[in-house]
Amino acid sequence: MLELAQEALRLVQVDPGRAVEVATSAARTARQHEELDAASVAERALGLAAVHLQDLSSATRHLRAAMSLAERGGAVELAAEARMTFAFALNRYGRPQRALSEIGAALHDLSAVGRARGLVQRAAILQQLGRLEEALTDYRAALPALRRSEDLVWVQRALLNRGVLHAFRHAYGPASRDLHEAEQLCERLGLTLPAAFVQENLVLVHRRLGDVPTALAHLDAAERLYRSLGAPLGSLLVERSELLLSVGLFAEAREAAEQAVEAFRRAGRHLSTPEARLLLARTAVLDGEPGLAVREARRAVRELARQGRQEWVAQAQCALLLARVEDEAGPRVSPAELRRAADAAQAEGWPATALDMRLLAGRAGIAAGAGGRTRAEGRRQLELVSRCRTRGPASRRAKAWFATALLRDDAGDRSGASAAAARGLRILDEYRGTLAATDLRARVAGLGVDLARLGLRNALAAGSAAQVLVWAERGRARHLLERPALPPADPELTLLMAELRSVVAEEQERRGSGRPVGSLAGRQETLERAIRDATRLRPGAAPVPMPALPDPSELAAALGPVALVEYVELDDVLHAVCVVDGRASLHRLAEMSRICDLVRWLPFAVLRLSRNRTTGASTAAAVALLRRVGDELDQP
Repeated sequence: MLELAQEALRLVQVDPGRAVEVATSAARTARQHEELDAASVAERALGLAAVHLQDLSSATRHLRAAMSLAERGGAVELAAEARMTFAFALNRYGRPQRALSEIGAALHDLSAVGRARGLVQRAAILQQLGRLEEALTDYRAALPALRRSEDLVWVQRALLNRGVLHAFRHAYGPASRDLHEAEQLCERLGLTLPAAFVQENLVLVHRRLGDVPTALAHLDAAERLYRSLGAPLGSLLVERSELLLSVGLFAEAREAAEQAVEAFRRAGRHLSTPEARLLLARTAVLDGEPGLAVREARRAVRELARQGRQEWVAQAQCALLLARVEDEAGPRVSPAELRRAADAAQAEGWPATALDMRLLAGRAGIAAGAGGRTRAEGRRQLELVSRCRTRGPASRRAKAWFATALLRDDAGDRSGASAAAARGLRILDEYRGTLAATDLRARVAGLGVDLARLGLRNALAAGSAAQVLVWAERGRARHLLERPALPPADPELTLLMAELRSVVAEEQERRGSGRPVGSLAGRQETLERAIRDATRLRPGAAPVPMPALPDPSELAAALGPVALVEYVELDDVLHAVCVVDGRASLHRLAEMSRICDLVRWLPFAVLRLSRNRTTGASTAAAVALLRRVGDELDQP
C-alpha cells in the first residue's frame, strides 16, 4: 500500500486530478489495515494535490492528518516531510512566517537528502518574503546534494524557483539557464504541472526583456499544459491579456480578459475576479466597447466594496468613470464626479490614476463654458496636474505639459499653448523607448494625438498655412509610429528596459496591496533617463526616430515646379494646405461628415462599371452617379 501512496505523490506533479483518485483509494485501504506510514503519504499526496487545485482548505486538513498519522506511527522523517508540505500550503495561504517556523522544525528531523529538499522549500518561502540573498544561499547549499543523490524532481524544483529569483534580481541570463534546464528535466521525467510552471516563468523573463513574440509562445505552451490537466487558467489569461494589450492587440486582449473573469469566477477566486473585471474594462474601452467596460467596472466596484478593499474601490471607481466618459449612450459624467474620484485615488495611493482623472476633470470643466464655478474648478484641477512638469516619470510630465497647454489656450494665449504642446510632444518623443518598456504605449498613445490636435487647432485659428502643415505632420508622424517596439539589439539597453519593467510592475503590485512604494518611483525616473541617454548614444539600438518636421521654405525649394496638397481634418472639417511656387496657402473645404456621406456611393458606381456585362443603361447611371458625387465634392 505504501507503493500506491508514493505513486499518488508522484502523480501530483503529472496529473493532480488522477493523484486525488489514487491517493483517496490508498488512504482508505491503509487506514483499514492500520498502515500508518502509507496513510500518511496518501494524505500528503491529497494535501499537495489540493494546493495545486486551489483548494487550500482541503489541503490544510489533509496535511494535518498526514503529520498526525506519521507521528502516531513513530515515522519521524515522514512526519517532517509532511510538515514541509504543510509549510508549502501555509505559504500559499499567505502565512509565510508560520511556514518558515514549520520548515525550520522539519529540518531537524530530516536525512541529508530530506534536508536538501527542506532547504529548497525554505528558500522558496524566503524568496516570497523578498529575502533573496538568503534564498539564494539555501539553493546553493541544496543543489549539490540533490544532484549527487540524483533526486531530479527536487533538482527541477530548485532550478525553477531559482530561475524566478534570478529574474527578480534582473539576472536574466542565469534565469533563462535555470528555467531551460528545469524544462529539460520536466520533459525527461514527464512532469506536466511543473513544466507548465516553467513555461509560465519563461513568459515573465521574456516579457521583462521586451520579447513579446517569444513570451506569447511560452504562454501558449503553458496554457496547453494547464488545460491538459484541467488546472485553473485565470492568472495565465490575465498575463495573456496584458501582453496583447502591450502590443496594441486590443480585441484579442479583451477576449483574454473576458476568459480570465470567467475562469476566476468558476474557480471561486473571489479576490482575483474584480481585478480581472478592471482589466476587462480597460481593454473594452480601448477596443471601442465602452458599454461593456461600464458594466464590468460597475460589477468590480460592487465586488471590491463587499470585500472591504477600499484602495481597489477607488481604482475601480476611476475605471468606471473613464468608461462612462467614452460611452456616448450613457449619462454625461460631470467634472465634479471626476474630481471626487481623483481625490479618492490620491488618498488611496494611486497618484498616476489621480492625475488622469484630474486631467479629465479639468478638460470637462473648461469645456463647460466661460465663467462660473465649474470652469474655475476645472482650471484648478489642470493647475494641479501642470505642477508635475519638471518631475516624475515621462508620461506624467507629458500630461503636465498638456494641462499647461490647455490652461494657456483657455486664457487666450495661443502661442504659449502651442509651445507647451510642443514641449509635451518632445518628451513623448525622447522617452518613446521607456514608454514601450513599461507597456504604457496604449495609455499614452492618445495623449500625443491630443497634443498635436491642440497645436493644429491653434494654427488653423491663426490662419497660418505653414504652421498647419507643421502640426499636421506632427500628428501624422505619431500615427505612423504607434506600433510595437522590437527588443533593442544592445544588451545594456535591454537590461535597463527589463529593470524598468520590473520596477513598474513592483510599484503597481505594492500599490494594489496597500504597501508603501518607497524609492521605486524615483528609481523609475532614473531608469527612464538612463534609457533615454543610452538610446541617444547607441543609434543602432534606438527606436525608429520621429520624422523631421517640414520646414516650409525648404519644402518649397525641394518641390520646385511641383505642387503639394496636404489634407487636414479637425473637428469634422476638412482643410487643405497647398504649396505652389514656393507659397503655402490654407483652404477650408467642407464638413468631413458630408464628404464621407458622398464618398460612400463611389464603390457602388465603380463596381458597376467594372463588370463586363453591365448594360448601357447601367453604365450611364454609374457615370451619372460619379459625376454628381464629383460635382458635389467640388462645391465648398
